[in-house]
Amino acid sequence: MLDKQSSSVRFEVGSIKGRFNAVDAQLTFFEVAEMSLQGAKLEVTIATGSIDLTNPFLESMLRGEAWFDSATHPLANFSSQAQREHRGGIEVSGDLSIKGITQTIKLRVHFADAVDELFQAERIHFTAEGNFSRTAFGMSALPKLAPDLIDLHIDGTFVLNL
Repeated sequence: MLDKQSSSVRFEVGSIKGRFNAVDAQLTFFEVAEMSLQGAKLEVTIATGSIDLTNPFLESMLRGEAWFDSATHPLANFSSQAQREHRGGIEVSGDLSIKGITQTIKLRVHFADAVDELFQAERIHFTAEGNFSRTAFGMSALPKLAPDLIDLHIDGTFVLNL
């Protein structure tokens, strides 16, 4: 179960920085006895209308048809497909779906286990970073002002249900 209070999805498009305020995720282990992250499945859902730039004009533009088209496509999804050890962490390949378009992207993920002394719960904290081409998802507005690559920064904490 995702601890939404200590999790965030942030992004950068050139000098524009923002976040999504409504995110949910699920991490499923297939080797529950060992709780191995090898082969675990990560599913993330983002409400594109929850975009937050602290600039109402830009938020409205990014929610519009030329970017996320939040009215027609209110959710973006990521579903992990494969993973491999990579430079002290894990590289996760998965399908990112935005505006009904699905592309494979790669995220560099680092996990850390922790025991929450206050709630007596085991937690897994992770960070993930990657990028994707906005034009591959039909986000074509402002080509001279915003670069093609959108950088993602994800911080999350899962509380384990054993």
